[in-house]
Amino acid sequence: MRTIRLLIVVSAVLTGLILFAVPAWAQTATLTNKGILDMVKGGLAAEIILAKIQTSPCDFDTSSAALIEMKAAGVPDAVILAVVTAGSPGTKGVGPPQTLPQDFPTTQGLANHTKPAPGSPKEYPKAEVFGGGSFLRSEGQNYVGWQGSVAGNFHRNIGVVGDFGGQYTRMEGVGVSSYQFLLGPRFSVRGERFTAFTHFLGGRANVGAGLEGISVRFSGPALACGGGVDVNLGKYVAIRVMQLDWVMTRILGEWQTHNVRYGTGVVFRFGGT
Repeated sequence: MRTIRLLIVVSAVLTGLILFAVPAWAQTATLTNKGILDMVKGGLAAEIILAKIQTSPCDFDTSSAALIEMKAAGVPDAVILAVVTAGSPGTKGVGPPQTLPQDFPTTQGLANHTKPAPGSPKEYPKAEVFGGGSFLRSEGQNYVGWQGSVAGNFHRNIGVVGDFGGQYTRMEGVGVSSYQFLLGPRFSVRGERFTAFTHFLGGRANVGAGLEGISVRFSGPALACGGGVDVNLGKYVAIRVMQLDWVMTRILGEWQTHNVRYGTGVVFRFGGT
């Protein structure tokens, strides 16, 4: 009898614990904005997310800022509408599941459907054109002139750039000019306000001198490495506050390595993804 009574007491205690714990556990499994964003990032189909809203206690933040955040994260409008209509905190989703457009690619999951919000760092231009002033310090002499480049980007961090520059000075009444024609890869780190980049270039350099209608020119291979920083004024325009390059040229059979070039100007951007 004692054993039977002990079993009854233990069973009653366990039953009470279960009845107390289950509602408490269910109460913690409340669906929030973070849960929606996590499911979107995980690539779940929209129908699954809508069904989850219909069958779960909900505590959504439906403020304008929260809804804009979900939109920027790629949450489709049908899911955002279900969040708005889900009701007060702690209630389950109300109303029938929202109907999605027929062309919405739910079979591939939301991960393939998300797009970067306009102006976000995930966007990048297909082409960038730079033009501005240039200062060259070469073998102890100062040159001033112009500089430009055309870059094509096939990834938000990787592209190819053609870089051109011309600088001029006078030495004892003789006009001297220096030109660079370079090409190579560029690697960029894009932020909302700034874009930083580095590049490694190769090509040709041309140096000339002229006096009273008589001029001579010499050319040879050139190498350059450097980088710069652009301040983004908008999606299509930026200010290049600095481009600094170490330029090496081989003229008349000798490598000249004491060449530093500085450029600044305006960047125009085209295309985007």
